[in-house]
Amino acid sequence: MTQFITFGMAGHIDHGKTTLTKALTHVDTDRLSEEKERMISIEPGYAPWTIAEGVRAAIIDVPGHERFIRQMIAGVAGIDAVMLTVAADEGVMPQTREHLIILELLGIDLGIIVITKSSKADDEMLDLVEEDIREACAGTFLEGAELVVTDAVRGEGLDALRESAQRTALRAQLRTEGGIFRMPVDQSFSVTGHGTVVRGTIHSGTVTEGDVLYLLPNKKETRVKQIQSFGTKLPAAHAGDRAALNLHGISTDEAGRGTVLVSEITPPTKRLDIWMRPGRLFQYPLKQRQTIKFFTGTTEVTGRIVYFDRNKLEPGTEGTVYCQLELDTEAAVWKGSRFILRRATPPETIGGGEVIDPAASKYRFGDKTVALLAEKAKGTPAERLELFLNQSGPSERKAVKEKGAFTEEEINEALNEELVKETGKWLYTKHHLERTVRAVTAQLQEFHEAYPMRRGKDIAETAGSSPYAKQISEALIRIGTSEDNYRIDGRFISAITHQAHYPKEWEKRMQQVESALAEAELMPETFSTISAKAGIPEKWMTELKHFLVNQDIAVEAADDLLFHYSAVKTAAGRLYDKYPQTLTLQDAKAALGITRKYLVPLLESFDRQGWTRRKEGDRIWSDPSTFV
Repeated sequence: MTQFITFGMAGHIDHGKTTLTKALTHVDTDRLSEEKERMISIEPGYAPWTIAEGVRAAIIDVPGHERFIRQMIAGVAGIDAVMLTVAADEGVMPQTREHLIILELLGIDLGIIVITKSSKADDEMLDLVEEDIREACAGTFLEGAELVVTDAVRGEGLDALRESAQRTALRAQLRTEGGIFRMPVDQSFSVTGHGTVVRGTIHSGTVTEGDVLYLLPNKKETRVKQIQSFGTKLPAAHAGDRAALNLHGISTDEAGRGTVLVSEITPPTKRLDIWMRPGRLFQYPLKQRQTIKFFTGTTEVTGRIVYFDRNKLEPGTEGTVYCQLELDTEAAVWKGSRFILRRATPPETIGGGEVIDPAASKYRFGDKTVALLAEKAKGTPAERLELFLNQSGPSERKAVKEKGAFTEEEINEALNEELVKETGKWLYTKHHLERTVRAVTAQLQEFHEAYPMRRGKDIAETAGSSPYAKQISEALIRIGTSEDNYRIDGRFISAITHQAHYPKEWEKRMQQVESALAEAELMPETFSTISAKAGIPEKWMTELKHFLVNQDIAVEAADDLLFHYSAVKTAAGRLYDKYPQTLTLQDAKAALGITRKYLVPLLESFDRQGWTRRKEGDRIWSDPSTFV
């Protein structure tokens, strides 16, 4: 397996970065005519470098002039390790220090210190320069790093540098080839007969010839016609590779530096939660909502900083600051995207850090917000999704991807870790289920107290009163039955301990109604008359009727006519015994001896219960087993 690593060649202007790169790779990275005329690097230069068998590398030679610091940031955004160059005849200079700070703020943690132009200094001077470098690097990721003395013009120290680079490559963390493909574009140009070609360092994932990709932030779709890396045609390119992609249907203007090619669209953002640490060279206070420049990958946009625990950031501030950025234009960022913040006037690097949430909300000023951001910062993407859902409520996948800027991979990761669950098209968390169960349990307690005679509450009505959308609420309610707090019977839901019963204050009077129906058999008075005689208040009459019917104590034959169930069942049995094939109205009247006032509702109740079915003027028995 070939190990691939990208080195950034960083350092002060005229400290020999381009000359050293050419000596190692035989490539002149100063490709612009202005760069050759002025003898300085203006844009990042790129060169392939075979360090040793099985170890491939690329060198990104970044500009060293302070005026081109934004190009320097774009260049080092995708590197794995740095070669920090310091000229032997000058030692540590301002851009040496600023480059070192920027590298640290971007999370670079691997590198080599290279002293260049060694022939321009004697041994004593070299010792002083090394001491100067070690002092500047104290407390940084380059403290204790390998230091190699070189002279690129004479070819001195190059073998030692290759050996050091090989050791560094073996320590570099391999980038994952799985997951979403992301490549910030740093160069875009047109090739006659081929069309648009973009170059960049692949930050994650894999791209294959023929793949459909999307260009962010405009979300335009494109297809990869061809892949090259430093002039060599490839069938695929992977995370860490330097790649040139020939794209279909995209112009060079659309795919300029700052755009990002991805395999899956996540929405660009103008508001993002961040944590940041001020840089050591930060000199001037940065006030609340002051304009800043935001650099991430190859993207540069302006915006404002929003604090939640202060009104300005003072120089010398230590530790982590949790805050928010409001950008003027949309940018493609993800949780974990590293960034640099700079001020335009006076020009300086303010600090840098990491994106916590690319789909941020507005928050109140105060410690609670800072604590929330700190909690979000600690979490993995799966944990952030759990927190997002807990704040937003159960959501469909599409909404989670659009509003929360989550990828399909992150959603599936959360499902695999069981931090998030899925039912139908909805994603939910344990918090949602617990909240639903609590809400339903409280609803049922109130409902049973108010309506003790009802079997339960309609589940659709219950879902409509729960904290979330009705569709997901009903699904969560059904899942919640496993908690043994309530039960579902058809369309009704009730507390697990509930049994429909008469309210104590009316129990005896309602039992009188029940007895009156039983005694009247097939010729009862109207239900309202019987209830009134028993002294049942009007507001309880409907409840009592539903109770008697739902408990199979009575059968509703007409709007205000109830038969006792035992009388109806006995009548049906008598009729079936006498007329087992078909039954007519006349047959029933002859057998039961009741008038049409009661007979017609009685036979219609047979139909409603499924005991008989009408066929022309007769009735045919369909299910006598329930009453015989």
